[in-house]
Amino acid sequence: MDDRPPPQDTRLEPENAIKLWFKGRDIWNLWVSENPNADISFLNVNFNEILLQVGKLSENDAECNVFLFDGFNFPNGLTDFSGANFGYGVSFENADFGNGYKRFNFTKFGNNTSFKNAIFGTGDISFHGSTFADPNVDIDDGYVNFIDARFGDGDVDFMFVQFGPVTVNFWGAIFGKGKICFDSVQFGNVGFAGTNFGDGDTTFFDSSISDQGIIFSKAKFGRGFIVFCGTNFGNGEIDFQKTDFGEGYINFTGAIFGGVTNFKCAIFPADEVNFSYCHFNGSKTDFSKADFGGSNVDFSHSTFDSYTDLSNLCNSQDIKALDLSHSSFNKTLDLSFNIFQMVPDLTCIDTSHPISLDYFIINPKLKSNKNILRSLIVLVIILWSGVRSLKSTYKLVTLSLPMSQWLNQVTFKDYTDTGRIRKLKQIAEENKDHSKALDLHVLELKSKHWHENTNRTALFGEFLFDIFSDYGRSELRPIVSMFSLGLVFSPLYALSATNPDINILNKIQYSLTFSYSQILPLLQSSKLAQGSASKLLYGEQVPNWLFLFTGFQNIASLILIFLLGLCLRNRFRI
Repeated sequence: MDDRPPPQDTRLEPENAIKLWFKGRDIWNLWVSENPNADISFLNVNFNEILLQVGKLSENDAECNVFLFDGFNFPNGLTDFSGANFGYGVSFENADFGNGYKRFNFTKFGNNTSFKNAIFGTGDISFHGSTFADPNVDIDDGYVNFIDARFGDGDVDFMFVQFGPVTVNFWGAIFGKGKICFDSVQFGNVGFAGTNFGDGDTTFFDSSISDQGIIFSKAKFGRGFIVFCGTNFGNGEIDFQKTDFGEGYINFTGAIFGGVTNFKCAIFPADEVNFSYCHFNGSKTDFSKADFGGSNVDFSHSTFDSYTDLSNLCNSQDIKALDLSHSSFNKTLDLSFNIFQMVPDLTCIDTSHPISLDYFIINPKLKSNKNILRSLIVLVIILWSGVRSLKSTYKLVTLSLPMSQWLNQVTFKDYTDTGRIRKLKQIAEENKDHSKALDLHVLELKSKHWHENTNRTALFGEFLFDIFSDYGRSELRPIVSMFSLGLVFSPLYALSATNPDINILNKIQYSLTFSYSQILPLLQSSKLAQGSASKLLYGEQVPNWLFLFTGFQNIASLILIFLLGLCLRNRFRI
């Protein structure tokens, strides 16, 4: 006789649910197919006690029995295991929970629990306040598996869950568009490797992980917020290597990283990435080759007791801001091999260890306060060169702008860069890196243009200093300038020659000799060459007005020689 509950029954209370479960998977699934929208309740069921009462389980077996729901299908109504007690453990591997609300609130799952390959459908899922293992169990004796589980678009609630010290695996699990809450959860050894967290908000607020570590390597987050505020990651290895954090706001404010922390090659596409007020206490914190894209990255007010590696960041030129201000670095900080288009903020940091700035380049974005000259340059180029392509014209204008920074009032977009650059310069000086300190000093001067320093006369002198020596960093510029100076003045001397007995070729030769002899007028050879060329060009009487040009050339040459000496001094400074 078939004693299954009748198909018209749309709610299965605990007593009838237990009876149907005793019939096995096939009969259970058949009933579900006949009642696709039914509710099923195992509310407050103690599975060990029930099986002991009906003689299906001995007291000895109760200590190691895993209750099986493998391959069970559940209808689309409410599935309620709240308050249930599975004793040693339970397996829902390959179970299909339908599209209804799944409730496991305050359930005791035991030391061995598996939802491997389970399908949870589109409804909400709640494990609120549940316990998965005895806190005193040996870590090698238990597991909680959600490997390759499929969560639908409903909300997933693990709030206040205690996983105990057993191994927890969500490897390869896929979440949908709903919110995922792991707030105030106590984890043992936990793995989220390869997990897809979908597009919903994901929160681990105020959760704690044991010293066995946590793995998020190659996990993928979507568009929702990611919150690890106040999370204590314990003293084990913390692995976020190659994790894709998605486009949502990323917040680790106040998190504690006790062990080796690895964010190497992690991807942070979000606009805001917040690690402020964090504590990194392990031996190493590794963000090398991480991709912060176009993010504003905030590490302010954090404490780093570890070697901190922020070197070789991917797409570092796209980072909008990198804030390390008011942080404490108790070991080395490495910012090497980065190119930024903004100025990292290391103001007010506390450190007693070196900060590496090798191959560290800053190219802050500029803006022009005057656009009239740009338009004039475009017009002149079009008229003079016949350029008709607007793209080509603006390319030429871009190349010409460095020569017109003074007239265009070119300055840094962010007027607050000066203090940040000054701090980086101080770090370079402490590292005895004279070349880097000089580069940063130049940036500091430029950052003040038209912000702090608005005197046109002073800025014009600085502009010339830039043009003819690159702020004392280019030996080539003064050398080329002196050579060009000789070429520029030689035609003037040739045209003003008064000796009618010399031909045009000799006139060019003597004028070049006379012009280049003005560059080093104090040398004996220059004096002899100057006197000889002067007689050949002008005879015994040199025009008085010519001394105005020779004097100018002498002064300009002396200035260029000084700049050359300055460049050599900066180049070979010990």
